[in-house]
Formats: sequence, structure tokens, C-alpha cells
Amino acid sequence: MKADLNKTILNEIIQGFAINHINTSESTIKKLEILYILNQKWRKVFNITNNYSKRDFLCENILDPALSFFAFNKEGGRGVINVIIDVGCGNGCVGFIWKILLNNQVKLVLVDSNRKKINFCKQVARELKLGNVVFENGRVEAVSRNDGDIILTRATWGLNEFVKKCTKLRSKNGALVAFCSTVKDEDNVLEGEAVKDLVYMIMPWGIERRLRVVF
Repeated sequence: MKADLNKTILNEIIQGFAINHINTSESTIKKLEILYILNQKWRKVFNITNNYSKRDFLCENILDPALSFFAFNKEGGRGVINVIIDVGCGNGCVGFIWKILLNNQVKLVLVDSNRKKINFCKQVARELKLGNVVFENGRVEAVSRNDGDIILTRATWGLNEFVKKCTKLRSKNGALVAFCSTVKDEDNVLEGEAVKDLVYMIMPWGIERRLRVVF
């Protein structure tokens, strides 16, 4: 029964990528299957994710991070990316998937104040055999780095607050990348910052998503 369930998950990931015109390797698909299985296992112990159904997890924790990566890479990306910092990483799906799709050698820094979520991310990194992953258990204000070429967040901050908290993490040409479902009026003007909105769709559901990129 478990083997059949895992096969169904694998097939749904493959179909989801095909519908959204995402080309990737068999090894990447297998990593994403393991990511799903680990999330389902850990959520029996604590609330690692709010997306319990296969459909919701596929949409929010696999397709959304993957499509956001390609949207950024196509329209917003620039320069060499050596370090990705995922702030308020939660279950780490966004950071892990960007690292896997970009280059496994890229350094990934996962930041979260919840120790259980950081411990979960540590297990994911081990299970997926991902090297060059750094874990920061604490608030972003306590993180002392300035080498982030990409700083990601799915946190519920407004863009102004994200910029205020995380600009210090940027490398010289680093970009701040926020996942936003809505755009607040007060976030439309950031003094001295160039903001680019990247919009993409998650199919087959036709869900519109937006990245706000600050260069």
C-alpha cells in the first residue's frame, strides 16, 4: 500500500511539472518525492506545514517554489549565484528546491526561529544528500552575514519590512525576493530601491502568484 502511495505521489509530481512545462531530471523528481514523504512523516509529530493534502502540498511546496525559480531566472535573475538565504524557511521547501534546480554546489542558508523546523530541515538535507547547507536557528536580526546573492522569504512581512530586516544579508549585487499574494500600497515605493514584479501561474488550477524582487 505504501509503495502504491509513493508511486502516486511520484506520478503527480511528474504530471505537475509536465503541465507547467518544467523540464528536469529524474533524480530531481526523486528528491522532490522524498521531500513530500518527509513532510508527511514529520507533520504527524508537529505542524511542519499547513498543506496536508497531496494537491495542496504539490501546489504550494513543490510547483510554486519551482515556478518561482524559473520566473526569477527568466526575468529577474542576474549575475553568478553562490549563496541563497531563505529567511523564515519553515519546512525549507523554497530554499531546497531553488538550490536543487540551480546548482547543488550553491550554498543554502536556512533561517528560522523554530528549532523543530530547523531540525526537520537538517534531516531533509541529510536524506537528499545535499551538501553546503547552513542552518541558522534564530531571528533574522541575529544573523550575521552579508554574502546573500538571493535572499528569499515567504514570511508575512510587507515588502518594506522585509527590505528593512534583510538588506544587511545582501552581497554587493544581491537581490531580495519576496513571495506576495497581494501588493500593499505602502510597498509600492521603496526609496533608493528598484522593485520588479514577476507574475506566474500554477497550472492546472490557474492560481496566480507574484514575486517582488528588490535589486
